[in-house]
Amino acid sequence: MPDSKFRKRIIIPLCVSLLVLLIASIIHTYRLQRLHIFRDAQAHLEDVQKITHVQLAGSSRYLRGVIELTKKNIKLRKAWLARNRNDLFDHALPIFKKLYADQEITHFYFIDPDGVCFLRVHKPDYHGDTINRSTLDHSMRTAASYGGIELGPFGTLTLRLVHPWWINGELTGYIEMGVDIERIAPKLMRILGSELIFTVDKSCLNRAKWEEGLKIAGHGGDWDKFPEFVIANHTLEEISAELKKHVRLHSVSHEERMFTISTEKREYRIGFTPLIDVGGRTLGSIIVLKDISKHDADLFSQLLTMAAANAVIGVLLIVFFYFHIGRIERRLIKSHNALTIEITERKQAEKALEQIRDKLEIRVQERTADFKIANEQLKHEFVELEMAKNEIRRLSHRLFSVIEEDRKGLARDLHDEFGQALTLFRFGMEALQNSLPEELKDQREKCDRLIQMATAQREKISTIVSELRPDTLDELGLVPTLEWYIENFIKQKEGITIDFQAIGIKRRPHPDIEIVLYRIFQEGLINIAKHSGAGHVGVSLTYSHPKFIFVIKDDGIGFECKDTALPSCAKGHGIGLISMRERVAAVGGVINIRSGKGMGTVIRVELPATRLKVEV
Repeated sequence: MPDSKFRKRIIIPLCVSLLVLLIASIIHTYRLQRLHIFRDAQAHLEDVQKITHVQLAGSSRYLRGVIELTKKNIKLRKAWLARNRNDLFDHALPIFKKLYADQEITHFYFIDPDGVCFLRVHKPDYHGDTINRSTLDHSMRTAASYGGIELGPFGTLTLRLVHPWWINGELTGYIEMGVDIERIAPKLMRILGSELIFTVDKSCLNRAKWEEGLKIAGHGGDWDKFPEFVIANHTLEEISAELKKHVRLHSVSHEERMFTISTEKREYRIGFTPLIDVGGRTLGSIIVLKDISKHDADLFSQLLTMAAANAVIGVLLIVFFYFHIGRIERRLIKSHNALTIEITERKQAEKALEQIRDKLEIRVQERTADFKIANEQLKHEFVELEMAKNEIRRLSHRLFSVIEEDRKGLARDLHDEFGQALTLFRFGMEALQNSLPEELKDQREKCDRLIQMATAQREKISTIVSELRPDTLDELGLVPTLEWYIENFIKQKEGITIDFQAIGIKRRPHPDIEIVLYRIFQEGLINIAKHSGAGHVGVSLTYSHPKFIFVIKDDGIGFECKDTALPSCAKGHGIGLISMRERVAAVGGVINIRSGKGMGTVIRVELPATRLKVEV
């Protein structure tokens, strides 16, 4: 048996080393995970301005189309030219109610050429005042439509669009429509997955007007809650005292920054981004609150599991080493004696080997010369093979580029031409329906059927445009587009749940990589919905330098797939899988497909982080 002191000299340092390693690994893991959470929140804040701009631009385009149709309403035009406020209100009110119900439009003005408000459809008792706003002033100076976010006299933030009304070549006034930020904020919250707080600097407000605006709107507010600003709108159910304290400390300027606060229920990663109006003036800040409570809970659970696992492994290792050190020592003594004998025998064998080595060196020289000749031939054949592969890759890349350009152009034409035409047709039919007398029921019912048909066709065109080439892929990038596609897919395909994770994505991939990943994702979900009968789909996009790893996994019925690296896996399953393989190969990537009867299907794609340099 080995000496017990010898064991202690080994076991004690081993225990200390394991303990130090355990503590170091837990600390390192905690720091890395927290850093990942913070960087994810920072990337989320950088998307706020882009998504806000896209949402506001879409609302402005809709307002412009609505105003153009409103100007063509014959009854409104007659009442306006006759300066009959009551008739104008009676004809405009149904339009406003429908716009409020469909698109939550909250402001509807008719304004005289000199800037005096003739009628507020949303507040008919308030009129005759001169409107002094940047949007109206710019439209009056340029005689063109103009819009954007603007601070109202009562401290409300509103997206406004002012459009000149020309009748028979004469400027008769202006039509203005707007949407309160409090109507847009919930949509932004759903898109971003974060709570929002809109603040306005007190230097931009008149306290009396602001408090009067709160009474008119029926909202509550406290001017003295914060020294430098007031809260114009927020999506939180309640602003805690802890949040108030940190917002007061960190909102002294409009610079973009981030910090973390903890409340009784949640932990938030908070960032600030400037709130700028249509005139380029900084009104205040948009405060974005990213809830990271679940991430922290998962991190704590992971650390506990890691500590427990390491502790168990450490104890097992100590027990193992303690009982086996003695055996190792005895084996070493036995091995030492055997090695002594073996060394003697090897010395004798070395002399014989030296003679054999001399003979082998001569033979090696002869074979080396032969190998050099064969190697040169192989190099030449390899160069020719690589040239052929590059040519195939170049042609595939060019083919898919042309296809994507055609899809993009077709989607744009469908949206711009047919989509807008159907929208204008619908509003025109609604205007025609409203202008028909009540006695012409048949004609009004025909108008109603045409309106329903136009709406249905508009929705179909929107779906086709999204399938061809979604706008979000070019404007926002791959990750928001995948999230948008998953949301629409779940609505259309009941009974399928989809989990999506984006890990380590700090910046957008190259457009060539984005479109390949999106088409693979699109084709994969279509195949799952048609053939697999799956109830759950897992999707993950991971950046692991220097490549992107994209995985789609379902729990469906699967299919026979013996060799994931050969086209036989796609045999009998349409051209979808073959198209995936060609797209991936065109940008220098690798795709593997694993499946089996009753085992579901896993599609794994690895693409380079940068676009493959292919001569087109």
